[in-house]
Amino acid sequence: MDGTHSEENTTNIVTTSRLGAGIQSVWLGGGTYVMNNQSNAQMRLNGNSVAILDQTNPELAIFGSSTIFMNKNLVKCNNSMLLDNLNQYLLRNTLSTSTSLAENTTMYPYDKSVYLNLYLTDVNGNPVDNLFVAIVYELPDGNLSFFIAGFVVDGLYSSQFAPYTWTSEGRIHGIFLVLGDENYAMTYASISFNVFSPPVIPGPGDPFVWLTMAQLAFVTSTGIFGSLIFGLIYNKRRMKRRLRIPEIDTELSRDIDSTLNALLAAFTQLEELIKREDLDQIQKVETLRVLMQSFEEGRKMFDRVSDRVGGI
Repeated sequence: MDGTHSEENTTNIVTTSRLGAGIQSVWLGGGTYVMNNQSNAQMRLNGNSVAILDQTNPELAIFGSSTIFMNKNLVKCNNSMLLDNLNQYLLRNTLSTSTSLAENTTMYPYDKSVYLNLYLTDVNGNPVDNLFVAIVYELPDGNLSFFIAGFVVDGLYSSQFAPYTWTSEGRIHGIFLVLGDENYAMTYASISFNVFSPPVIPGPGDPFVWLTMAQLAFVTSTGIFGSLIFGLIYNKRRMKRRLRIPEIDTELSRDIDSTLNALLAAFTQLEELIKREDLDQIQKVETLRVLMQSFEEGRKMFDRVSDRVGGI
């Protein structure tokens, strides 16, 4: 912040900072405003501090009164632009989510895979790639099933609800858990679909109705033994070429076990937390923020083990 103030209670702004971009003057209204300052000083108007200058990093914005953002004051000076800059600053590490099902339907037989898609973009609408995304499926009986959503391309992540995970009619709720990193905050997204029992299709009639049972047995056994003999001869020829079986050393095996146990423990804690009835939804979300640290550690362990396994 640089310079002077006038009787109209305005001040010159350093426009090279994130909050001061494009701003020529701000109506303070008796409040306090601190930005990326180059000196230690205090500005007073009619005995009240209207601006405090320091050398803090990162930038700070301190408002002694919310009146500068009242509708009647937004039109004064560049207060509305300051509010826009502040909103952009606060939203810079947030993510926008969009969910969809791979097929244009919400009804699936329980013996068929269901593919779920998640799209991630930043505040400017650009796709966000290579984040760790887990998904929790809430089954109709209240139990939870866990899986991972893999990155595909251009902000698209995909996951699968495996066949026979639920074997009767009901509604499944999928909750994507997007673990943040140093650039983006953690966020959530959800999607739901229904599963039903597939219709029973009658089997074909009796085959070879013109054959007797003895003839049918003879034809069937001949075909089975013929296929078996052919398979043995074919495999014998193939076995002439020895195959190399990769070995997993003791250290890698131990690291894999540790990683799987860490992820299992984190998912188990998540399941117990979501099922707790003594916490309301707000308390559960607050507790999840701490639990996400365990997910982050598990993700880092998984990445390290995955890189090593990928080299085999």
